Amino acid sequence: MPSEPLVVTFTDARYLPLLAIWLEQVRRLGVRRIRVYGLDAQTLAWCRASEVDAVGLAWTGNLAELWVRRIQIFSALLTAGEEVIHSDTDAIWVQNPLRTGSACAREEDLIFSQGTVWPLDVHERWGFVLCCGWFWARPTAAARAFFQALEADVLTTEDDQISVNRLLAS
Repeated sequence: MPSEPLVVTFTDARYLPLLAIWLEQVRRLGVRRIRVYGLDAQTLAWCRASEVDAVGLAWTGNLAELWVRRIQIFSALLTAGEEVIHSDTDAIWVQNPLRTGSACAREEDLIFSQGTVWPLDVHERWGFVLCCGWFWARPTAAARAFFQALEADVLTTEDDQISVNRLLAS
């Protein structure tokens, strides 16, 4: 297994200025294994011209479709043995979680950032929710099983954060 997780983000051309800032910051923090999933040809071309590891995804603009596709990608990466950190492009890193902070030196299969109140039913039960905008998943049997269950659930809810929280709450 590689010495550090693969950090992935998904973005389209509207976020290219922010992607440039995000990439500069994660690189400044010493992160080297980065992959951008480009949701349009312009983003993919920008990444290739900037020598950024990128994979193009056809996307219609439907968010429910994107949430399903992202979970499928995370599941495939974990099945292939990749340790993955997912970060939204607008989640600007202040510290490298591999070296410092509350996620550093943790050994849990899944580590999520804290969300706000969505979904409300889980927030009412727990007093907090997990956010899909930043999480770390290790390729363990438990994490792979969770993401496989998540694939089926997000097809129904059409929202990855609802599915993550409700599956873990159940």
